[in-house]
Amino acid sequence: RLVGSNKGIIFTDGKMDEGCQVWTDRACVYNSVPELLKGGYVLRHPMKLVRGTWLSFELVRPAVVYCLFPVESESCLYRPLLDKEWKEPPASDGGAPNILGGRFRF
Repeated sequence: RLVGSNKGIIFTDGKMDEGCQVWTDRACVYNSVPELLKGGYVLRHPMKLVRGTWLSFELVRPAVVYCLFPVESESCLYRPLLDKEWKEPPASDGGAPNILGGRFRF
């Protein structure tokens, strides 16, 4: 369950599948979603977030949480997540979904 965010950012949720909207302010959609992610929930937000934006959510039952982010932002997101003991999914899980309609590759 979404608890809140700062900076007045609105997050919406949706089901992860082909055709699911990526950002709340763009028409880009997910394509080639790995089986592992299909049917899961995705929290969507505007494409560009103000620096320092955070999101707080609470898991109400056991879950696996994935964080998808643009390759270009790897240096500011990837290392801090690993430092907090997040794990990379095995390549055998199918990788990350592709996005249609955007210049970003996930």
